[in-house]
Amino acid sequence: MAVVLRFVDKSGQVKERFLGMSHVTDTRAQSLKHAIDGIFSTHGLSISNLRSQGYDGASNMPDTLRASYHSNILEKLNIGKLTDGSDVLENILEDGVHSDQKSSARRQMNNMQDFEFVFSLHFMFEILTITDYLSQALQKKDQDTQNAMRLLNLYKCALQNLRENGWDTLLSRVIEFCVDRHILVPNMEDIVVVKSRPRRVAQQVTYFHRFYVDLYCHAIDSILQQLNDRFSETTTELFTCISCLCPKDSFETFDKDKLLRLAKFYPLDFNSEELLLLRLQLDKFLILVRMDESFFNLNSISCVAQKLVETRSSCYFPLVYRLLTLALILPVAIASVERAFSSMNLIKSDLRNKMEDEWLNDNLVVYLEKSIFKKLENEAILQRFQIMRPRRMQLSKFIVTE
Repeated sequence: MAVVLRFVDKSGQVKERFLGMSHVTDTRAQSLKHAIDGIFSTHGLSISNLRSQGYDGASNMPDTLRASYHSNILEKLNIGKLTDGSDVLENILEDGVHSDQKSSARRQMNNMQDFEFVFSLHFMFEILTITDYLSQALQKKDQDTQNAMRLLNLYKCALQNLRENGWDTLLSRVIEFCVDRHILVPNMEDIVVVKSRPRRVAQQVTYFHRFYVDLYCHAIDSILQQLNDRFSETTTELFTCISCLCPKDSFETFDKDKLLRLAKFYPLDFNSEELLLLRLQLDKFLILVRMDESFFNLNSISCVAQKLVETRSSCYFPLVYRLLTLALILPVAIASVERAFSSMNLIKSDLRNKMEDEWLNDNLVVYLEKSIFKKLENEAILQRFQIMRPRRMQLSKFIVTE
């Protein structure tokens, strides 16, 4: 489990800092909480100050296409990492030294020339084309919540439209692709035995049912269901309220009632008296940002928070600033965690596979937070080691004496 802190610093900027990795026996809530408690305790942090939590469960969720289709589809997709997979495989077949390499290359070439493989790639391209802009919006540290919610709604509509109207176009494109490359196209009315099912419940279905129902519709429905689960009615309301803080077009979406509703989501930060004061501060805050040129042409909530600090207006609107910071630390997605896992694969290589957790964490912190360590002067580092040196020598003498 990778743990990343998201916070707003004294200047009003959103920061994300990697704390470390922790081994967990499983991903149940109790196990995760125990690990988080341990990490917080190590760094002297209080869990009572935690206001937002995000857990990326993608690694525990079955891949939609694999679950609805067959288990070896990801192995076929690895071909896509090559610049020219066909040429590389042909070279392996001709020049490969080991027979198992040649056999594997032959299997992959056969897979690439299979209608199922071609269909899956085209279908995934359709899905990823729709999700690209939403994915980029959700992975920004300085997230535009209003734009993210707008893209989310557009994304759902696009997926629903793809399900209802995209099948014929996709199938025609796949068939044309296969015909041009002399890849056998099955008759959609022919019967095929679904291989992924146990023999005792093996089912004979048409190719149309297999590709349209079991893969196409099932995959889109699963993605839509996951979106609805991730962005539930309550979550959507929360983000809709946050979007009212967006400064675009002179705070056109500003809605005091929704912002008070947002504050009520945080009863530990806004008591009944503060809610009354917040209502008054919001009125004055709106007058300020529409009158003061310093707040003109801002593009994000983070810019508003920074400008409040810069102009020292945060002292006059402390409750509004508190609401802004709470909105900023709420992650829509947890891209930093994924970057931490990717970095771990680079640092804990085959040559360093016995690296222990503490050493791994130290390396990951330096690697992920390189912008901080680049600011450190070599002289300060040397002085630190000089201070540590006598202590190490004393410890060494003590051990030898014993």
